[in-house]
Amino acid sequence: MDNICYVKKCKILITILLVLMVASSGCDSNTTSSNVAPIIFCEDINENLEPIGTSETFSVGEMYAYFQSPSPFNTSQLKITVYKLEGAVETIYDYAQEQVSQDWDTLALPIYLDTAGDYKVVITNPSDDQIIGEGEVTVN
Repeated sequence: MDNICYVKKCKILITILLVLMVASSGCDSNTTSSNVAPIIFCEDINENLEPIGTSETFSVGEMYAYFQSPSPFNTSQLKITVYKLEGAVETIYDYAQEQVSQDWDTLALPIYLDTAGDYKVVITNPSDDQIIGEGEVTVN
C-alpha cells in the first residue's frame, strides 16, 4: 500500500514540474513576442513616414530602419543597438541614444553598414532596458 501512495505522489510531483517547465519555457526577462514590434528595413522613407523599397537584404551602404510601436513611446529617448551576427555570437557593432517625443509611436532612422554580414537592430527603452523593437538584415 505504501508503494502505491509513493508512486501517486511521484506522478503528481512530475506533473507539477512539467506544467511549471512548460509555463516558463517561453519567458525572457527582456522580451515577449506580444510587446516587441518588428523593425522593417527599407531603401527610403516618404513624406508620410512610410517605408519605400523594403527588404531583408541590402548592399553595403545606407538603408533605413523603420519602427512603429503599437503604443506611444512614453519616453524622451530610445536606445538603438546594432549587433553584427556571426553564427550564435552577437557583437555590438554600433549604438546610439535617439531623442524622441513621448507621444511618438514611429521612428525611421538612417543606418550605414559598411561591412557585409548579418546584423540585428534592437530598440530599447533606456529607463528599463525593455526591448520594444527588433529586426535582422543581411548586407552583401
